[in-house]
Amino acid sequence: MINELKNTPPSIDFGFGILQKNAAVGEQFTVWMSTMYNPYKGPEASIPPIPGIRAVEAISRFEYNITYLVAGTYELSLNIVRKGQSPLISNVLILNIV
Repeated sequence: MINELKNTPPSIDFGFGILQKNAAVGEQFTVWMSTMYNPYKGPEASIPPIPGIRAVEAISRFEYNITYLVAGTYELSLNIVRKGQSPLISNVLILNIV
């Protein structure tokens, strides 16, 4: 059972299970990771920034503020990096930035 939990891919959303969002260029929004991992000991979660396109501010291991600087349609996912194991990749969120 523990191994099943350790190998469960993370689940992210915009809050309340919302998986698609429309936002304006420069608007900040929050992405939440709802799969729980030990915040003091364990894997590192990340949503990598893309210079000139996406800025990411980690509020905690479970909450990320994100801002897109260029209009377009984007897919967003979160990676859990684990030492000596392949990373776990979350579900994909769809963003329409106008």
